[in-house]
Amino acid sequence: GMLIAYFPKEKIVVQADMFNAGAPANPNTRAFYQTLKKLKLDVNTIVPIHGTPAPMSALETAMSGAK
Repeated sequence: GMLIAYFPKEKIVVQADMFNAGAPANPNTRAFYQTLKKLKLDVNTIVPIHGTPAPMSALETAMSGAK
């Protein structure tokens, strides 16, 4: 399962261990990305529980390089 918190006014999504900027994409990263797209969430910033906040573009870059 996946637990995220979305703050639409701030365009922030908080998640745990699904994506950390600079880390290679993995199955969790792909599932997280697909969930954001499926739910059509308007996200500017991704805030990990363990890590540094990153812009949505960092996740898109990770996914574009994923095999």
